[in-house]
Amino acid sequence: MARRHQSRSFGGAHPEIPPDVREAFIDDVLTLEPKRLLAPHRDGESLRPVLREMPVATLVLFGDRDEAMDPGDCARACLDLPPERRHLHVFHDVGHSVNAEVPKALARTLRRFIDRVYPAP
Repeated sequence: MARRHQSRSFGGAHPEIPPDVREAFIDDVLTLEPKRLLAPHRDGESLRPVLREMPVATLVLFGDRDEAMDPGDCARACLDLPPERRHLHVFHDVGHSVNAEVPKALARTLRRFIDRVYPAP
């Protein structure tokens, strides 16, 4: 019940999302089986070899209050990237949905990354 109440605050930073759309989304997410919802994130080990071979600059970003993925695992995954191509940004007091919780901060972070990695001529 507490989780349902907490989830109802989702989208508070986005008043433009109609309440009925927000409620339908939350209801859909809350009806998923936890193992199905988290399944894509369970096997971080299988990504390690792929990360080591990444040929492009890669930005790893996450919220330090993420409850769906362990922030420590995210940081360790970043260390698997080649040092010359890895970039890391941690959003403080932010959970799993960085794009929904702090969209402007995310946009600024992405812009800085792009400007640094692909500077304008």
